Amino acid sequence: MTDAEYDEFVRARKDGSVLIGVDRAFARDLYLRLPTVEIQRLTGEKPYFEKLVVWFAFLGTFLAMLASIPLLVIAVGWWSLLLIPITLVCWFLNFSLSVRADSSIVFPSILLVAAAVLHFSPLLDRPWLTGYVAVFTFALWCGRLLYCSSTDFLRAFVIRNRQALSAFGNGIRIRHDGG
Repeated sequence: MTDAEYDEFVRARKDGSVLIGVDRAFARDLYLRLPTVEIQRLTGEKPYFEKLVVWFAFLGTFLAMLASIPLLVIAVGWWSLLLIPITLVCWFLNFSLSVRADSSIVFPSILLVAAAVLHFSPLLDRPWLTGYVAVFTFALWCGRLLYCSSTDFLRAFVIRNRQALSAFGNGIRIRHDGG
């Protein structure tokens, strides 16, 4: 793509006649698996902040999930034998929904705020249970953040950097307003 074609692409994106779709799994893998020096070699940029956010979400979802299990055991005792598998299924379901292009971080964010309010308010005097809910909801939120942030970062990357579009074009779908 020439500089003039790229400039036209960016202009068309700004006026809404071009839509940029991003393969979410591709974007996640780009920021998790491709070393920063390799990205710099391909594009001339070092996306340190982007990688930091994606890695935070990646590690956060697993660590929060691991932390939520002992909280659940302390909160409900032997009922946790039934609730732990349900918790794991919900967590995996969140991942399967997060990779979809139409998934948003809005609902998990609302849940996270509600869980935090519940935990820090005197409405329910069960700190282990509300702690479990808050930490588990944080795990769900981080799982969604992993995909939403990496997708948004890659979309912004290809709009500001022509080499990024060339290097990572196999994870990008460009759709003109005509279809």
